[in-house]
Amino acid sequence: MLPLAAQGHAQLKQNLNRRKGNHDRLVRSYEKLRQDMQEVFIRGEAPVDVEIPGPLPRERLWDLDTDDDIWVDIARDAHVQGDDTPKWLCDQPTREGIRAMLELQRCEEEIERLNHERGTMFAWFRGQKEQLQCASRIAQGK
Repeated sequence: MLPLAAQGHAQLKQNLNRRKGNHDRLVRSYEKLRQDMQEVFIRGEAPVDVEIPGPLPRERLWDLDTDDDIWVDIARDAHVQGDDTPKWLCDQPTREGIRAMLELQRCEEEIERLNHERGTMFAWFRGQKEQLQCASRIAQGK
């Protein structure tokens, strides 16, 4: 019988392998859509200033970084957008404001976590202090 940690690792590996087919299917679907976009572009039927996204790196799909081409913003030019385009999609100050709000929320969450950790540490120190005081009284015979 395998140790508990090895069983968990084997089960995790099995689940990942089972889902690998789904991911491969999604990558193939993405590549097919990308190829269709290229064909429309070659035929001259695509809108002006259209950027075709790059291919997905299958071998390093799980290592995608924020700087990878897959995250290219195809709607970043405001002059290409219509009046009904949401500001979060094409207005850079709006996008920067959203990022700032998200960062502020993450900071507030971190402060909350740190305050909780501080309270936990104080409670632990208080318990340690009481134990030391008790041990000191016992050692002094009080």
